Amino acid sequence: MVHPPTARRSPRQLLPPLSSASRADYPENRAEALQELFQDITRNIEKYDPKFGSVMRWVNGRFKYRCLDARRLRKPLPPDGVPPISIDGVREGKLVHEPAVSLYGKILRVIRDDPDGYFQQAFARGNPRANSRYIALRSTLD
Repeated sequence: MVHPPTARRSPRQLLPPLSSASRADYPENRAEALQELFQDITRNIEKYDPKFGSVMRWVNGRFKYRCLDARRLRKPLPPDGVPPISIDGVREGKLVHEPAVSLYGKILRVIRDDPDGYFQQAFARGNPRANSRYIALRSTLD
């Protein structure tokens, strides 16, 4: 999803920085950035202040930096597209790597189900509607 520089951004959607959306590695970076964003929101939900704007504006600001971090941390793959295998992973028992998309799906299911209500209990000061579950589910809309 590429947004032209003049496009009006919706305050109700989670949007990447304009420079990130056009990159070839965007889907991988976005998945990683979303995982980091959910952790960041859960740790820092009390920092949201409705006086400074909507919840989604606050989330988009944080998402922008998670996208930049993901882009910086992602190392380019070798020309054949297969990352090198190290014997260190074998010694440590790290042979199977779960794909980010699968992990992302599992995280989303846990947030949607929220069996113990943890995500709904974590909300911004005085605003129970701005809870972690709402933000996470709203952020996943494309």
